[in-house]
Amino acid sequence: MLVTHRFSNGTLISLQHIVNARPGTMSRMRFRATTEPVSAPPAPADMVARLQAELTTTRVELDTVRAERDQLRGLLADLLAEQVQLRALLADTQAQLAAVEAARQQTRQELVDLKRTPFTTRARSDDTPHAH
Repeated sequence: MLVTHRFSNGTLISLQHIVNARPGTMSRMRFRATTEPVSAPPAPADMVARLQAELTTTRVELDTVRAERDQLRGLLADLLAEQVQLRALLADTQAQLAAVEAARQQTRQELVDLKRTPFTTRARSDDTPHAH
């Protein structure tokens, strides 16, 4: 077991005064050290067992994260494929809309042209009976 000595500030100051005042008296001096036991490091076998348990836990977590990552990659691939399909559908819909808009504009122009044309009498066909 490893034990360290801790001295109070007062004890250190007293020791310093004694050493500075009378050289050589340190060997005859008695002092009382306050000691606090320091926990000994775990035995190597205990440490190895703990580290192996942590390693096992970390590997399980890593496997879980990798599985989640692979699942998310699959979802991302599905979403990207769906996005491509939706973009193609959008392009088709925009093309249809452009065609409908062009037809609407053409119909609108025909209407404007008809309104500008003065009313004229229609020529009667030969099979229509004439009233005299």
